[in-house]
Amino acid sequence: MRTFEEDLQKALNFHGQLCIGQVLGTRIARLGLMQFGITEPEKYKDLIIYVESDRCLADAVSAVCGCSLGRRRLKWIDYGKMAAVFYDIQTKCSYRIFNHKRITPEKGEDILAFYNQYSDEELFSIQEVKLNITEFDLPGKPIISVCCEGCKEKVMDNRHVTLDGKNYCRHCADRSKYYRVLRVE
Repeated sequence: MRTFEEDLQKALNFHGQLCIGQVLGTRIARLGLMQFGITEPEKYKDLIIYVESDRCLADAVSAVCGCSLGRRRLKWIDYGKMAAVFYDIQTKCSYRIFNHKRITPEKGEDILAFYNQYSDEELFSIQEVKLNITEFDLPGKPIISVCCEGCKEKVMDNRHVTLDGKNYCRHCADRSKYYRVLRVE
């Protein structure tokens, strides 16, 4: 297994800067890998990770564990938390690891030195959890796809909504849409 310094460097190379999320995310990633005894994460293809924030932690976890959205081994749930759930497809076991000690270094203080003074046990909690995961969430080719009655776009992996017997993408079915089409080119 790589050292913490090697994993942090991998995260920094991906993310671009040292910050709290990189340090905590790297440590969370390493704890998740240790829970399953994974020493070569790039070679282990049965790990799926749900990150609970769209911030720096997500980049660190992705870089250290070798998981990505495009490979369907990284999932994003927007809870705004410094946490991740690690799921092993083979064993069907899952663990949620989160930062329970809400401490931050003072402005100008060395981030790495600050967090190095705390053990993993002091910073993080590990919960064994039951993950609600379906066959549609697993890596691999799409299992099904349907055409949205609204926009006519393809919707993969059971991510559609059925209303009055018709299939819609979540955008067309949602009244509080995150975008509105202004012009089609």
